[in-house]
Amino acid sequence: MIALFLLWACATSSSTDAEAPPEDRGPADVLEIPDVSGVDFVEAYLAAMRLNLEVTASRPWGGHLASIDDVEPGCPDLYVGPPPNDDVMIDDASRGLSWYDTCSTTAGLAYDGFSYWETDVSSAGQPDTVEGETTSATRMLVSDAAVRDTDTSLRWEFDGEAADSIYQVEATGYSHWVYSTLVTGTVSGPDSFDGSGTTPGGYRTDLYLYATGGDVDELEARGNTYLFFDRLADRFDSTAMDFTLIGQRGAGPTDCTLEPYGWIGLRDENAYWYDLVFLPTDLLDAQEPYPNDPLSECDGCGTLYIRGVEQGEICVDFSVLFAEITRPTVAEFVLPLHSLP
Repeated sequence: MIALFLLWACATSSSTDAEAPPEDRGPADVLEIPDVSGVDFVEAYLAAMRLNLEVTASRPWGGHLASIDDVEPGCPDLYVGPPPNDDVMIDDASRGLSWYDTCSTTAGLAYDGFSYWETDVSSAGQPDTVEGETTSATRMLVSDAAVRDTDTSLRWEFDGEAADSIYQVEATGYSHWVYSTLVTGTVSGPDSFDGSGTTPGGYRTDLYLYATGGDVDELEARGNTYLFFDRLADRFDSTAMDFTLIGQRGAGPTDCTLEPYGWIGLRDENAYWYDLVFLPTDLLDAQEPYPNDPLSECDGCGTLYIRGVEQGEICVDFSVLFAEITRPTVAEFVLPLHSLP
């Protein structure tokens, strides 16, 4: 009887609780959409792409070369192969060179950390023949290093890994090149920028770029870039993208050359994201028909989302970027031993 009474009491209590009126939670919060009346989104997204065309291995490599130019015997210590640091793990590092030290030169430059690098260049053939000349070059830089001037101001700092490669064919009546680069880490200091570029304040990135030219135009960009001090359109501190654009040269009969596949995101200092999304989002989806979806038309327009809320279409001509792609010369990949002290 006691057990039955307890079961009846619990059931009564549950029923009473279920019938109680719900707590008044008030109206649902409305998602705040920031004021964008003064933002030129066409220029902002073009600026984002132009910024990321500069986020290549050439930036940390330039600062690295400047640091090598100023070394003295014994500061920093130079090594064949990886630095003698158990925390530094580099696969197949026997082909490269490195420095590892905490020291100051007689000129007052302060070196701290380590830097390891490799380069390789090969060439065959003649460019003024039908067969042509084929050239390939690669370089890699792995660093956790900083170089400071006599007044302790930063000249160069790179913490991360950078690598790029170039492949090109030059022949009579024919030209083709492929350039790819990946930078993962932080880049800062004037020696990496040499007064040029749009980001002298430095950045943190994990950006991969791939570009082709000559007979076929294609541009890919995937990854993120966070600006330390500089701002795009005086507002945005970060970019994120998964972007593939096919140019008219070499495009197939079904390729869209008016707009990219993928998306581009901008983040403002309030951590609000502004995403421009193009459909289809990738080449695989492009094989699927979208007969009733006007957003998938090849018209150069994408849908703008602010904090995930659709805001209409933005149309950008990204084809102008093909004329602005720069790639290092093969000579920039060469760092011979006799250039070291």
